[in-house]
Amino acid sequence: MKRALLCGVSAAVTTIVLGMAAPLAYAADQPAASGQGTTVGEVVVTAEKRGGNLEKVPVAVTAFSAAQRDLLGIKSLQDLTDFTPGFSYTSFDNRPYMRGVGRQSDNLAIDPGVATYIDGVYAGANASTILQNDSLFVDQVEILRGPQTTLYGQNADGGAINMVSRKPTRDFEEEVRAGVANYDKEYVEAAVSGPLGDHLRFRIGGSYADQTGGYYNNLSGEREGGSIAQGGDGKSDHLELQLAGDFGPKFDWWAKLASSNFDTSYHTETQLGQYDVAEFPNPLMPNQNFGLCGFAQYASTYNCTSSPDKIVPGSTVLAPGASINNPANSNVRNFNGDFRSTSDENKDISFSTAETFHADGFDVKYIFGYQRFYYDLKAPWVNSQGLSSSVEQYQLQGPATASAACLAMFASNAAGCTQNLTVNPAQTQFTFIENDRFWSHEVDLSSTSAGPLQWLAGVYYYGEMYDQPINVVDPSQAQVKSPLALLPAFADLAVPAPANPGSSVYNEFTDLHARSLDEFVQFDYAFDPQWKLTVGLRDNDDTKSGYETFRLLLFDASTFGLGAGTFGANTPAFDATSCTTGVYPGAGPCRIDPNSGKAVRSLNAHWNAVTGAVNLSWTPDSTTLAYAKYSRGYKEGGFNSGTMAVFPETVPETVDAFEVGYKKTVGHTLQANADAFYYNYDNEQQPLGEVVNGVIDTVIFNIPKSETYGAELETTWRPADDLTLNLTYAYLVAKVTSTGGKCFEDTADPGGTQPGANTSGCPASPTPGTVLQNLTGETLPESPKNRVTVDGSYVWHFDPGSLSASASFVWKDATYGSPFNRPYNLAPSYTQVNTRLIWKDSKDRFSAILFCDNVFNAVNYDGVFGLNAGSTGPLSPTPGATGKEIINKIASLTAPRTFGLELQYRFR
Repeated sequence: MKRALLCGVSAAVTTIVLGMAAPLAYAADQPAASGQGTTVGEVVVTAEKRGGNLEKVPVAVTAFSAAQRDLLGIKSLQDLTDFTPGFSYTSFDNRPYMRGVGRQSDNLAIDPGVATYIDGVYAGANASTILQNDSLFVDQVEILRGPQTTLYGQNADGGAINMVSRKPTRDFEEEVRAGVANYDKEYVEAAVSGPLGDHLRFRIGGSYADQTGGYYNNLSGEREGGSIAQGGDGKSDHLELQLAGDFGPKFDWWAKLASSNFDTSYHTETQLGQYDVAEFPNPLMPNQNFGLCGFAQYASTYNCTSSPDKIVPGSTVLAPGASINNPANSNVRNFNGDFRSTSDENKDISFSTAETFHADGFDVKYIFGYQRFYYDLKAPWVNSQGLSSSVEQYQLQGPATASAACLAMFASNAAGCTQNLTVNPAQTQFTFIENDRFWSHEVDLSSTSAGPLQWLAGVYYYGEMYDQPINVVDPSQAQVKSPLALLPAFADLAVPAPANPGSSVYNEFTDLHARSLDEFVQFDYAFDPQWKLTVGLRDNDDTKSGYETFRLLLFDASTFGLGAGTFGANTPAFDATSCTTGVYPGAGPCRIDPNSGKAVRSLNAHWNAVTGAVNLSWTPDSTTLAYAKYSRGYKEGGFNSGTMAVFPETVPETVDAFEVGYKKTVGHTLQANADAFYYNYDNEQQPLGEVVNGVIDTVIFNIPKSETYGAELETTWRPADDLTLNLTYAYLVAKVTSTGGKCFEDTADPGGTQPGANTSGCPASPTPGTVLQNLTGETLPESPKNRVTVDGSYVWHFDPGSLSASASFVWKDATYGSPFNRPYNLAPSYTQVNTRLIWKDSKDRFSAILFCDNVFNAVNYDGVFGLNAGSTGPLSPTPGATGKEIINKIASLTAPRTFGLELQYRFR
């Protein structure tokens, strides 16, 4: 009731105020003595590394000031996508996409396709951009669509996100903010800025947020999910110190030291469908869900009856409050969880600085940036991260008589050869770590004198060192700590393998050092006041080197005759680690480390590319800009690292982009920016199941040819001084046009039994029971065909102050999360309505913001992919097979209805 009332107040008042906008606008228009008239504002952007009016810059760019973001309720990258055409973001894996170009893997050896810059410094890694700071700290956010490689470097083949901090001021400013919201969220922020003398200024600020009531209800534990960071509840903090100064008119400088940390839950994925109760959906260990086969509801299903082991009746133990059914099927925000997942970033520190020397006719600018952080994710794991059924324990039946192999290998405990095996899956977890540090140097020279020719030239260096361990850990199963060697087991020999103190059954590790050294130049030549030609070139030189390790253990390997049916309670874990044979491009020979048991291999590759842009713009009058542009985007190559994959190196991907744009201001009240584009997208780096050396292996495959085209529209209309209406629309088609004759396995439907499987032109699969599928003509992931946003705001003036009311309507088309365009990979279209009321006193000292987002509590998805959950019966090529794959949806949800109040006070 309280929730509905508060959102109702915000929505109702917003509707009333906007409904009164027409008569109020007329009344507000009457006092023309102000001389201002109704006009749209000017926005200055740095898209071309120079300050310029957004309407005069021949680039598809959307910019949001701090005030705009407060009015629209933009707090995160996910929020930005609602108001930026062509921009998409999935919160569960922290991946931005621009016009279908993005990052398809969390492996740090594969770079993003959308570059994020903070104060001119590239923030390259995954976790470094999870925690987005509020409008008290970030002054402006610019979203540049289309390849930006010439000025922003590699990994901007899709576009760039440019965040500009609020800088130190020449006058004293102090501001404090505090807010509360439902789901038990509280936060406080403060900043102080001002002079320390005639030539030195400072700014210091910090924030703290705490949320304890998650968006998701764990039937057997704590609530999880929220809005602190990457869809989690918990705590976050941010501190920053800035200094800026000048030494006369020739030299100025700026520096910023900051630290941002968070400690949250991790619940961004919801499993929809029945539990996968097959014993071995993967060979690592018995599935936690297999314990449910001890209940009559599941016992007769094919997934239970076809498994090699049998459950001891009555042995299954569930966590208190847990359900044997998937609770998300009745309420999408309910789940069973054995323990609280965690997503932490700590040890974070960043430093950036810029120094500019103003010479006669040109500027010399040096930019340096450094950041380090440690990101640590722990989540339940049942064939995928974040999934659990809260089965704490169960037993597998031992054999009726002791096997010769067990008696030979475990002579000291012959009784255990016929005893039942206890499986303890409660704490099985997925762990993911990014231990990263990166730094960059850039020197720019830019012309400042008047004249038809303007130029910009620079040298850029980027370095990064990181390690990335990824594990599936089974800490409650003692056998995993002391594995046996696999091959001797077939000869009834118990040979110890190297110890495994971390209890990891799956361990991949990558340690890489990346280096980039680029030179770039751009010239602008104005033939006359109307026509201007821009030409830019960049030489990109990139290297990655390091090593990878991999270890694989199998506990209860019943599929191979080495499980409970053979060894009973003595069932060991076997070390199944092996090396790839041969040497592949980008990798050295593989060896097994006798001390750790891990396969080890070196990695080293170098890539070089020349990219550029040509842009012809026409400005027939001060209110019109038209442009035609060609640009070439480039994302450096990488590695499918950590798993000893054959052919681990991926080649760079490139985008040849052709774009036309038109920007028009009509009568100082209407702005319309439109563009249309066409891309030739080559060698997109996509993880796919490919036939390699006669077997199917999931690798980062370069899709040879894709095609992307679309159109975008942004309009702002101010029919009256205090009324603003905005419309954005994006149309996008992004499809695979050639796979070079290759076909691939859909890991969600390896048998191709679901409707829509396209096997035309594909050879037979080398793996029995699987088929290969043709991806030609499929839509690229995260490429919604249509998206439209309408928002409006009205300011009502009073003697004590002003009241701003705003409302936004967002509609996003259905979106595929995989290049396999199947129903289980399709996020449905969604609609969301947000409302806001902002009171500001007449002296601009005090503001109060009442907000309600997702007013109608719609269940919206920002990403979906399919997960195989066994089958209903035998699959082909089994004679008489009638079974079909069971495929669940793994859905990432946007936030439910949230509402709250924020108070701001500025000392003046």
